[in-house]
Amino acid sequence: MDNIRIALWGYGELGVFLKTAFDIKKPVGLEFVCFGDDKEEEESVVSAEKMGEMYRAGEIQAVVIAVNHSRLHQAACQLMLQGIFDLYYMPHYYYELSVDEFTFDLLERIDTPKPRLEYLEFHLTDHCNLNCKGCAHLSNIATPYYADLEQFIRDLQRIKELFWGIDRIRLMGGEPLLNRELPLFIEASRNIFPDADIYVVSNGLMIDENYDELLRVMSRYHCGFNISQYPPTVKNIKKIRSLCYLYKVPCLVSDPIKVFRTCTDPEGLQDPEKAYKSCDVTHCTFLREGTISNCIMPYILPKYSEIFGKEMTAGEDDIIDIYDPEIDGLKILEKLYRPMECCRYCNTSNPSVFPWETAPRTKARIEDWVYDSSSK
Repeated sequence: MDNIRIALWGYGELGVFLKTAFDIKKPVGLEFVCFGDDKEEEESVVSAEKMGEMYRAGEIQAVVIAVNHSRLHQAACQLMLQGIFDLYYMPHYYYELSVDEFTFDLLERIDTPKPRLEYLEFHLTDHCNLNCKGCAHLSNIATPYYADLEQFIRDLQRIKELFWGIDRIRLMGGEPLLNRELPLFIEASRNIFPDADIYVVSNGLMIDENYDELLRVMSRYHCGFNISQYPPTVKNIKKIRSLCYLYKVPCLVSDPIKVFRTCTDPEGLQDPEKAYKSCDVTHCTFLREGTISNCIMPYILPKYSEIFGKEMTAGEDDIIDIYDPEIDGLKILEKLYRPMECCRYCNTSNPSVFPWETAPRTKARIEDWVYDSSSK
């Protein structure tokens, strides 16, 4: 049987890494033909247009994309526009393997021509152990809620049918470490989406030696921490960093969070398009029990209605049923990349700001969330 003739797209560090591994490993059944890139100064490197011509002529039969994780989607789209649909990539964390550990069996095929989802966040819990005043996710007044693992797996598998990958997955809350099944959610996320950049978003207060199992799982499945550095977290940040370093778990730490903002307008008098354009958390695609939305707001409006004593409702298209037989990935993206009807409840261009402090259910007040126009 003839070898499969492949090209490498990306004449940078990662592309050279794969070519070096190819020369050393000499994988059976593969034949390297050329590099491709946008670097016109390299005479030995072909353009995307030329690679398309070679693909149609049968000179190459597949392309392996070897670029930074953040550029993977862009590169895939560029090559698909040239009619190349036999595309593969190496998950970003495998580039850290030694020569002995590395194998071309780790390549993943891109399920073309499906689109790619940029971002997905998911609540492991709604409640939290810190209870910040004015929490935008209402975690300080939420009743205990733990996500269902089986539902999560079904939903990710369905999303896999709609998109060829997800760029970033954020497992959060509430405080996700309150859910003792967190290691299983991490494992499922990685198994279903091997290409995703997966992080657990946490205040870090529960990370200690008792979380040995979690840290080992995070290391094994290439998952990191996004630590929100609230004032109580600052006191423990050195220990958190040390534990993550010990277990080889990536740890990204925010700047110290000293203030909170609230932009909720319970009257719903804001211009949805203006609110959407000025929102700094736009496209925080939120997954919840078989549905997704542009952000968490449509899901917490019932609780806001209870707080303010007003009927605050989401629009008919603000929550998308991912199991709708008429839906596909492109239709979902069209719905996600537009203002929602419930954007009218957010004054994102001119929020109220107040010092950070805690306010559990017994101390929380309606004023903690209301946009105060009189203070402007």
